[in-house]
Amino acid sequence: SIGPGALGAIAAALGDPSLVLTLITAIGDVDSALPSRAMWELSRLPKDSSEYLQGLDAFLSEYGSRGPNEWDIRSDTWETKPALAISLIDTMRGALDDQSPIIRNEKNAELRRAAEKQVRTALMSQPDVLAQFDMALHSAHLYLAGRERAKTNIIKVVHEVRMAAFALAERTGYTRSQICMLLADELDAFASQPDEFRARLAQRERQYLDLFDLEPPFIVNGIVPPLSQWARRGETVTTSVVVGDVLTGAPGAPGLYTGKARVILDAADPSALEPGEVLVAPFTDPAWTPLFVAAGAVVVDVGAVVSHAIIVSRELGLACVVSATDATKRIPDGAVITVDGANGTVTIVSMP
Repeated sequence: SIGPGALGAIAAALGDPSLVLTLITAIGDVDSALPSRAMWELSRLPKDSSEYLQGLDAFLSEYGSRGPNEWDIRSDTWETKPALAISLIDTMRGALDDQSPIIRNEKNAELRRAAEKQVRTALMSQPDVLAQFDMALHSAHLYLAGRERAKTNIIKVVHEVRMAAFALAERTGYTRSQICMLLADELDAFASQPDEFRARLAQRERQYLDLFDLEPPFIVNGIVPPLSQWARRGETVTTSVVVGDVLTGAPGAPGLYTGKARVILDAADPSALEPGEVLVAPFTDPAWTPLFVAAGAVVVDVGAVVSHAIIVSRELGLACVVSATDATKRIPDGAVITVDGANGTVTIVSMP
């Protein structure tokens, strides 16, 4: 993260702190953006064509480890539940050809190259600082691509564990969810006497599912309060917005975009999103990436300068604001909003 930080310092010294966002835009070779490109190509093919079916098989073979909540072995992925991927591809079908992620990436790569030239021109009389800029730029691009590659590699390993767990569930008569309630030191005993664990795993699953009724506190550094102090979902009171209100988050990807807000809480159900609408989400991971292709801009409840939403938005040229706390609760579905990615603001233009 030293590279992006150094670029930020140089951009600020030149009087344009937002320039750093353009300098790390559309760097290419970002793993999390690759599935979107592959899905886009599939979305251009007739669903009943042999080319589509063969392409879908190849896609699932290459990217089947990805999916919603992919860190959790209990969750389905595109391989274990292909319908998740197919629904995302279908969402892209309504997008015009000029929304191609390849075309949008190249347009933003041109903006990045222009920004690089602008900085180099400004630093021409300061060769030492110019050298620092070039090193920071290379470091930032390498770091951002490497960060996504590291996650891809880990997710592939997690998926191998998932597939083994699902196979074990099928052989022993447990559900996929229940089998994931096993502890590592119980595996040998379970293999010998699987029926002895039915009551225990069922109880753990009930306790686990009960946690979904709670609202996790937002903590960066501190002590996590006990579960008894967590608010229950639906009980948290949020302030309603009115026309003219401005929600402030963190700048993610540069751009200014006005469009209809579409609040999507689950990447597994993207059907409500229409091309050109602003995707408003609680968080994002690679399973959300294909929705970015159809979206006009992105607003996320949580996130930071190197979060997934930002990295992918930069690759696709979408205005993006992260850390817009409670945006999914405060912004009504269908409201018209303006997303200012450079300044990290979301303005309510009109209500539905």
